[in-house]
Amino acid sequence: MNNLVLSLVPKFIKLQTLILRQENPQLKDDAVETISKFCHDLQDLDLSKSFKLSDCSLYALAHGCPNLQRLNISGCTSFSDEVLAYLTNFCRKLKVLNLCGCVKAATDHALQAIGRNCNMLQSSNLGWCDNVGDHGVMSLANGCPDLRCLDLCGYIRITDDSVIALANECVHLRSLGLYYCRNITDRAIYSLAQSRMKNKCLTWESMKGRYDDEDGLKSPNISQCTALTTSAVQALCDTFPALHTCSGRHSLVMSGCLNLTSVHCACAVQAHRTFNKRASTSASRCGREREEEEEAATSTKGSISGSLNATSKPPVRRKTRQCKHKGMLQVFQQVARHKQQHDLIQCWKFRINVHDIVDDTA
Repeated sequence: MNNLVLSLVPKFIKLQTLILRQENPQLKDDAVETISKFCHDLQDLDLSKSFKLSDCSLYALAHGCPNLQRLNISGCTSFSDEVLAYLTNFCRKLKVLNLCGCVKAATDHALQAIGRNCNMLQSSNLGWCDNVGDHGVMSLANGCPDLRCLDLCGYIRITDDSVIALANECVHLRSLGLYYCRNITDRAIYSLAQSRMKNKCLTWESMKGRYDDEDGLKSPNISQCTALTTSAVQALCDTFPALHTCSGRHSLVMSGCLNLTSVHCACAVQAHRTFNKRASTSASRCGREREEEEEAATSTKGSISGSLNATSKPPVRRKTRQCKHKGMLQVFQQVARHKQQHDLIQCWKFRINVHDIVDDTA
């Protein structure tokens, strides 16, 4: 790899992007010095896992590649914070800086230099550099207001003050990694939530009403932050609708926080509202269907009654019934009359027989 770079780089003097990521570190300082000597327009350089590089490489880049915008030196454990601070004095256009695992380079001194010189910085991975404290992170927040993505995983020395500074100064912050930051408490989380309205007002004034409700924190990582409580994290979810805890959309990472299992995102609230709306809609639909059935039954009954009235001949029918009733009444009267006469005759016959019996005995 090293010899290949030495032979090819002089032929590509207009090179702007160069990726030299390697599994087996072979790159040496002379290769980087050659790059800085010929590739003055270089903007994107990846030197990750180049364990054999020393401070000489960064000194060469500082003088030969002032237009660098993206620099990845993650895993390069030999660089010091002095050379990194020196680099920022010349490479002031840096927008993306990856220092993950650079334990010697990433210190409070280096972060102060970055905040002072690299005001255009938008993304920085500073994970697992445990020599950084609140002073360095606060300097970075104050000097890089356009910061959008910041990874502070494993920063056991920082406290709530660092997060509060980021919440107040970095209004465009979208991603914040706080994995294993054990000193972070609810105070820091509430500051992120409260900064939402403040940043929204500032953005509204600057953008003249073109504020997007989806702006704001989208992918924070608070895993292993065991000091946090449900109320604070729930306030954060309620403030930023883009945060999700539902399956398949875990934008809020909080693994290892066993006391945060009851935190829910806006999807759960929306699902509950949708369920209630569907239930009420179904109930109203059932009510309307019942009313329609009753109206249909009433109208059917009326139509049947009307059709019967229209097809029958009530006067003739009533007259016939009246005639029948009158004839039957006459028959009943005749029967009753005959029965009465018959009873009267029997009664006289009984009386005559009784008199006859009395006369004979006398």
